[in-house]
Amino acid sequence: MLRFPRKVVLAAAASVALAVPAFLSGQDDDVEPDARPITLKLTSGTRVRGTVVEAEGERVRLRMSAAGGTIERWYQTSDFDDTSQVRLKRAQVAENDVEAQLAVAELAADKGLLDMARVELTRCAYMADESGGPPRDDLKSRAIDLTVRLLDAYCERGDVAEARSAVSRIVTRRAERLTAEEERRLVESVEASAARFRDQRAAARRAKEDDKAAAKRTKELAGVYKKIDKANAQRRDGLLSSRRYTAASRDIRGAVKTLDGARKDVDKLKKKFVGDAVMLAELEAVSFQITNLWEDSLLSAASLDLARGNFNRAMESVNRILADHPNHALALNMRSRIEVAQTDWGWGWGWGRYR
Repeated sequence: MLRFPRKVVLAAAASVALAVPAFLSGQDDDVEPDARPITLKLTSGTRVRGTVVEAEGERVRLRMSAAGGTIERWYQTSDFDDTSQVRLKRAQVAENDVEAQLAVAELAADKGLLDMARVELTRCAYMADESGGPPRDDLKSRAIDLTVRLLDAYCERGDVAEARSAVSRIVTRRAERLTAEEERRLVESVEASAARFRDQRAAARRAKEDDKAAAKRTKELAGVYKKIDKANAQRRDGLLSSRRYTAASRDIRGAVKTLDGARKDVDKLKKKFVGDAVMLAELEAVSFQITNLWEDSLLSAASLDLARGNFNRAMESVNRILADHPNHALALNMRSRIEVAQTDWGWGWGWGRYR
C-alpha cells in the first residue's frame, strides 16, 4: 500500500502529476482491481467495510464480513458520501491502469476534494513512472488540465505559496516532458489566480474606505507594487528558462533581490503610518504577499541549483528562509532533499529524480 507523508504538499503532488504521459499506451485487461477491503461511509452516516466484487454502471457489489462469515450486497454509488465514492472508483482501478487512475483524480476534483485529488494524482504518477514508454497526448493534456484546475483552486482558497511551489518544481524537475507552451500555461495560470486572490482581498479591505484615503494609500504603495510586478516577471522568466541554467538562475535571483528591496520599503511605510490601522492592515497583507513570493523564489533557486548538483548554493537559498522561519515546512523539506542528494548524488531519487 502506498503511504504519503502528511507534510507532502501540492508542490510534490503537482510535479509528479505531470509524469502521467510516461506510460504504456495499452493496459493489461487481465489485471484484477485492488481486492483489499476499504472503509466507506454511507450518506446516512453508517460506515461499512468490504471488498469491491463487481461494478455495474452506478451500482457496486461489496463483500463484507458478518457473523463469522461473509455476505455480499449491492449498493448504488449515490448511497455513499463523496469521499467514499472516490475510494470506490479507486478500488476498481487495475494495476498500472494510468488512465483509470487519472479518472479517479478527476472525480475527486469534480467533487471539490482538492487534497484527495492531489493524492490521487500522486498515485497516478507513481503508476506512470513504473510503466515507462512514450507519452499519450490525450492523457498528458488531461493531466495538465487537472493540474491547472488544482493550482487555481489552491490559489482561490489562499494557498498561493503551495501553488507557486508546485509550478516551480514542475518546470525545474519535469522540463524535459513539457513543451514551452505547457510550461508557460502552468506559470501564467497560477500567477493569474494569485493576482485575482490578491485583488479580491484588497477590494474587501478598501470597501469601507472613502475615496480620498484609498487614493492616498494607493499612491504610497505604488512603488511597492511595482517591485512586486517586476519580481513576478523576473521569476516567470526564470521558470520559463529552466533549461538554460545561467539565465534561469540570474532571473530568479534577480526576483529575490527585487523583493528584498520591496520588503525594506514596506518596513519604512509601517513606521511612517504607525497610527493608521487601515494602512497597517494593507501593509501586512502586502508583506505577506511579498514574503510568499520571496520564499518561493528562493526555493525555486534552490531547486534549480539542486538539479545541477550545486548543493552549497542551494543550501544558502534554503538557509535564508530558515533564518527567518525555522519551522518552514517547504524549506525543511528542501533542506532534507539537498542533504540526501549530497550523500547519494549519481543514482537518482525514485519518482522525484532529476535526471
